[in-house]
Amino acid sequence: MEAAMQVWREGMQVLAELPQVYCKLSMLDYCVPLWWTTPELTEKAKAIVLEVIPIFGPTRCMFATNYPASRVEGHTLQAQYDGLVAMVADMSFEDKKALFHDTAASFYGVSH
Repeated sequence: MEAAMQVWREGMQVLAELPQVYCKLSMLDYCVPLWWTTPELTEKAKAIVLEVIPIFGPTRCMFATNYPASRVEGHTLQAQYDGLVAMVADMSFEDKKALFHDTAASFYGVSH
């Protein structure tokens, strides 16, 4: 598993060197199935998220929920949002604002 993660890390770093590439932090269920169901799984998903954000920076990362498709696993929209907020609780207000709004608004050309 660690070898696969190292390949992933190296690939993410190469992608981040391209200024036009952004990272959508979404579909965490595919990385850590049922990540919201136990503290251990939640920490695994959080570790991935907190590894990606510094690679691209918060102004090139954005959260997405994959809702309503994720309802299949019983993960409510509120629970997803709460889980994502908890993952970045220690980050600055500006970084959180970028992750939850500003980066996506800029990327998709949505005016504030």
